[in-house]
Amino acid sequence: MGLVRSWGLALLFVVAGCGGSSGGGIVISVVEGPATLDPLVGAHVRAEGSGGRVVEATTDGMGVVTLEAAGAPWSVTVAAAGHSVVSLLGVTASPSVPIRLESLNPNALALDTFAVSGNLSGSVAAGNSVQIDCNDFDTLSGVAPGPWSSYFYEGDENASSPLHCVALEVDGTGAAVSFAEASVARARMPLTGVDLALPATPPTVQTTHYQITFPASGLTSGCGTINFAQVQRLGGAGERQYIVVGSTAAFLSAGGIDYTMRHFGGEVAPNFAWLNLSCPNGIVNMGLRQFGGEQTFAVGPVDSIRASGSTLADLAVTASATGYDYLVVHIGEDGTNIPRWRVIAPIASGSATATVPALPTGITLAMIGLTDPSTTALGIVVRTGSTPVYGAPASNRSIVQNLVAVGGQYQTITVSGR
Repeated sequence: MGLVRSWGLALLFVVAGCGGSSGGGIVISVVEGPATLDPLVGAHVRAEGSGGRVVEATTDGMGVVTLEAAGAPWSVTVAAAGHSVVSLLGVTASPSVPIRLESLNPNALALDTFAVSGNLSGSVAAGNSVQIDCNDFDTLSGVAPGPWSSYFYEGDENASSPLHCVALEVDGTGAAVSFAEASVARARMPLTGVDLALPATPPTVQTTHYQITFPASGLTSGCGTINFAQVQRLGGAGERQYIVVGSTAAFLSAGGIDYTMRHFGGEVAPNFAWLNLSCPNGIVNMGLRQFGGEQTFAVGPVDSIRASGSTLADLAVTASATGYDYLVVHIGEDGTNIPRWRVIAPIASGSATATVPALPTGITLAMIGLTDPSTTALGIVVRTGSTPVYGAPASNRSIVQNLVAVGGQYQTITVSGR
């Protein structure tokens, strides 16, 4: 397993200057998350081309290698010790964004905790309540006018952006009726004086109403539980930076969901809304990005996501789905850990199959965090937004770059054969 056929080594990789294409080749650019997404120098790249050709190389000072187009389609695996792995199958042209690997160093995601406090002023109508939320913050509920305090989290990915806080007043039904907001410069120390003043005259409430439809059969039919619904404003360099900026009301109806959001404009205008549902055969995550008035959103049919095999070497995941871009196999994720390996296959004509390629020479399973005798594999079909899935973070949570992600069932496999 993982044998390099030396007759192909010198022929199918060419040097890319300054991250560009050389001679019409396929440029593979690699970056490292989770913070500043710098080029990953020295990442190991293994490509399996048509006719069984195998070549290997490491990324240059710009985090780049280039494949000859004549060898396509390629199955490209990018790996580095202490990072998650990405295998991108069926590569026939340069990926539109860099392939993103995540550092598995726990310090890369470490967050320092600091106190933050301020004062909430203004009147709160009888029967109403106030929630205070900031980016990277322990949300407060049931806040009364007067002093408030909580904690914010500081890491490398968010140090340069301000701490933006919103006080959201909601009525007895949970509907947003007013807000106050404030921003302060961050510092790696406790922050004080973050004062929020609710206006005497409530601002104009804006409403977005989505009618979301589901197919009558398949994995995305019969969804019976809304687990999570939230309207947010994303901001800053880190994917974790968001603020709750409105209220939601979501109700299941025949063949779909009636989803209403109440929010405001200006600095607290929403740019993202989550929706997570449990269905009889899987989980559906949606990310909505259009706001104002009446909106529609159709969840495409997923007829099946099936896994076979018991080891990394013989694992095969197939999907039949319409209106989705990729089949993604998450290997080694659980409630605590991000996937150690993502195998990504484009969905063409409504179907895709993903198998696990060999790791590049010099990279072992232990180097990517697969040290236990067994691990998990999960097939997911994804409809992406502006960022392809290989440029989005590896995560065991919902990913903001996706429009729809439908996950099947976890399968246990033996960590062997790769």
